[in-house]
Amino acid sequence: MVGLGILEISPVQIFFPRLRGLVLPSSHSQHASFVVSHPKPEIAEILRICASILRNIKSLTPLLDRVLVQRIKPEAKTASGIFLPEAAVKEQNEAQVLAVGPGLFDKDGKRLPMGVAAGDKVLIPQFGGNAIKVGEEEYTLFRDHDILAKIKE
Repeated sequence: MVGLGILEISPVQIFFPRLRGLVLPSSHSQHASFVVSHPKPEIAEILRICASILRNIKSLTPLLDRVLVQRIKPEAKTASGIFLPEAAVKEQNEAQVLAVGPGLFDKDGKRLPMGVAAGDKVLIPQFGGNAIKVGEEEYTLFRDHDILAKIKE
């Protein structure tokens, strides 16, 4: 797994494209959560910082106009109780907003309001955003202007 740039941290998986190293849980210190092994010390330090930051998605706060969403998984079962095969279930572009940044500033230095709020159900583009994987869960960071629509239920 290390050769692919995917580091597995029990129970968290974090993707580090083009970086190779070994991240292991550590109980040696309250402050150092992980021990990192890599031939280049600067990369080992980056891996250590990233691993300790992304242990929990709740520790991630979007900046400026960014919006943290989690795609809503499509139903694998019909209303009549028939289970659909994975090939028949399309990936939906609906997502739940988990957190939003404070917004951008206008030319006068006043903060612009965000178009969505935490808890909103939104329509997102099929591609784009920055993927974040923590454990088995997948999240995506979009800019506020990339959100296509707010879904009212």
